Amino acid sequence: LSQLKDPEFPIYEVIDGEEIGLISSGLVVVTSAPKSGKSALIAYIMSKVCTGQPLWGKFQTRQTSVLYLDLEQGPTFAKKRWEKIFAIKDLNDAPETIHLQFVWDRMDDGGLDQLKEALQDEPQIGIVVIDTLGDFWPTKMSGDGNAYNKEQFVMGEIVKLIDQFNITLILVHHDNKAATKTTELMKRGGGTYAIVGKAQTVINVQRSQNDV
Repeated sequence: LSQLKDPEFPIYEVIDGEEIGLISSGLVVVTSAPKSGKSALIAYIMSKVCTGQPLWGKFQTRQTSVLYLDLEQGPTFAKKRWEKIFAIKDLNDAPETIHLQFVWDRMDDGGLDQLKEALQDEPQIGIVVIDTLGDFWPTKMSGDGNAYNKEQFVMGEIVKLIDQFNITLILVHHDNKAATKTTELMKRGGGTYAIVGKAQTVINVQRSQNDV
């Protein structure tokens, strides 16, 4: 037990001299309905973490390198988003502490091994973002029985990676369409409970109908 590491908080608030984490080490699952702004939100947060800047004037960040797999929107739109976030004209001028990838193999097609190699080659990476989980999810799942058991197997492989490298891994994930009206957070993530059940932190992003 003495060899077990305490959780770390790359984003935290200090209250009465105590650090209260917003996001912890381990697995973080961020869900919302499509086109609700979750990807833009996480990208903005990671821009602060990789540069060690405060977040919203309230939260402190521990600077660390970030590997961001921005897979859903395509390289052209992703490039424009990141240039806007960092207020730069060319993505080549982005901080060296952000490692952006717009193309990545699926988990069962070499993607998991690619992640392991990247983390071995760049040990300073403390956070990995997979945006979205659906673009990384294996086309063929292992595991016996029903969908829950199969998703348990896949998530178990992801958790092994987190434990091996002691990182924060953020999975950006879509809401379950059948549960978009539920008030129960753990039911909103797509798939079975196996995905959100493995997480140390679950964040659901909801957009007001009045937002533009």
